[in-house]
Amino acid sequence: MSEHPLSRHIPLKAVPLLEGMFNKYPLRFVIERSRSSKWGDYRPPLAGDERHRISVIGSLNPYAFLLTAVHEYAHLLVKVRHPRERKQAHGKEWKAYFKEALRPFLDGGCFPADISDVLRIHMRNPRASVTADLRLQEILLRYDELPENAILLRDLPEGSLFHGPDGRLFRKKNTLRKRVLCTCLNDRRDYRVYALLLVQPYKAEADQSL
Repeated sequence: MSEHPLSRHIPLKAVPLLEGMFNKYPLRFVIERSRSSKWGDYRPPLAGDERHRISVIGSLNPYAFLLTAVHEYAHLLVKVRHPRERKQAHGKEWKAYFKEALRPFLDGGCFPADISDVLRIHMRNPRASVTADLRLQEILLRYDELPENAILLRDLPEGSLFHGPDGRLFRKKNTLRKRVLCTCLNDRRDYRVYALLLVQPYKAEADQSL
């Protein structure tokens, strides 16, 4: 018996549930290769094509991938159930359908207990993105395969030097709730950087001449 393609990306328990949802409507499901700031995307059918399109970044861990897929499926439900109405992207309809779609996965034990506990709180009033809920993203990060020597910006001491994802060099100044004020040493400008960003500490931090 061949392995189901979804089983490489989501927990095995979740495969029949997600497949059952996706089979309810004409749908093209795309697993994107590269990571971007956007974990997933929904697009309504184009002219001459009845299929909806959902895409999810394939490098996400299984629980982040599943949550993102259901998040985007809730957008599909808004479009299907309100085809002629213009709704807010993450308004009350989307929130209601997201809760509806995610409930079988929560009740079916598709998430570990630590994620499930935080996710049930998150779903009381779901945000437009996981990154808007620091506690939820922090729990999800526990299941990531982190790059060697990578560390969360939040956990670096103030004054530390680090490289951002694009290679630029920064100095951490102070934390501002969900963001951290940092100075980019390449252009000498200050930036508010997401606290849970994975960064690479600068190896020669003793050199304060930078």
